[in-house]
Amino acid sequence: MTYQMGIELEIGAITLKAVAEAVEAAGGILHNCSNLGTGGGHNTVYPYHTSARYGYNHGDSATTEKPVWKVERDGSIDNAHTGANTPDCFVDMTMTVKGVGELISPILYGKKGIFHIRKVAANLKAAGAVMNKGMGAHMTYGVNTNARFARFGRSKKEAITRRMKSVYTHYANVFDALSPNTRQMVRRDGCSSNYYCALPNDSKMSAIRVNSFVNYGIVEFRQPGHTLDIHNLTGWLKLTNSFISACMNDNKKTKDGRKAMKVNLATEPKTLESLLNLTNPGSLTEDWAVGRVTRLMNNYTQNRENRRRVLGGEQ
Repeated sequence: MTYQMGIELEIGAITLKAVAEAVEAAGGILHNCSNLGTGGGHNTVYPYHTSARYGYNHGDSATTEKPVWKVERDGSIDNAHTGANTPDCFVDMTMTVKGVGELISPILYGKKGIFHIRKVAANLKAAGAVMNKGMGAHMTYGVNTNARFARFGRSKKEAITRRMKSVYTHYANVFDALSPNTRQMVRRDGCSSNYYCALPNDSKMSAIRVNSFVNYGIVEFRQPGHTLDIHNLTGWLKLTNSFISACMNDNKKTKDGRKAMKVNLATEPKTLESLLNLTNPGSLTEDWAVGRVTRLMNNYTQNRENRRRVLGGEQ
């Protein structure tokens, strides 16, 4: 796992002080409450995507002593926008007032990075943080430092972009089956599609955002949804990492031994087994994916038929 990765967690019902304690207990630093940079900390969430003015620059955990996180404002996740009825989710969090914010990780790497995310998420959950149905987890990868990516010309990068969109679209039913019912790309089985997780396209609201891949090597996944469960976060991180590898690594093999980038999607069934064969994420992630779809199928009537189909039921 050599790609740069990061995660955004939209959370509520927690103070900024408690977030800082959760991050610090996991071995990191919350920039809002630190003396790092030129701004010397902040007693509330930073404005949306403007925290650079306070000295935060999306630091790379490979070059910093401790991973530095930040919390920004996101007006889309308060109850007024989501229609949810979750206590303490109506206002931006401050040091002493419980509220909402988007917790953003620095650049992380591999197993060490996933383990750090797991610790932060577990600590947040233990501190009482919630993610209501209007909130989500976004996972972002950067491959611009990858040696293979550096050798690609623009046409190759454009071909990989098309491949990622094609693979994600082909397995849309499967990704919907893995996702919460509030994060569906396709309207079906009593579920509504979500504007923030549209079928793959070139907009920022696509379920897989690849419009910055050619120029910057960035891929964002927007379907994991409202979870602080460390097993779900780990499963999604490993699956999405393997997805990128299967779409851009000439040497990546499918589980049955074929070259992943050469697989003809037209001959592949739209099932979870087929997606796991293509991405070949490892047995632990396979077990998580099967268990995840099975639990959602058993627990919710909405999208049940789609989940049954992707598990190998009647097509």
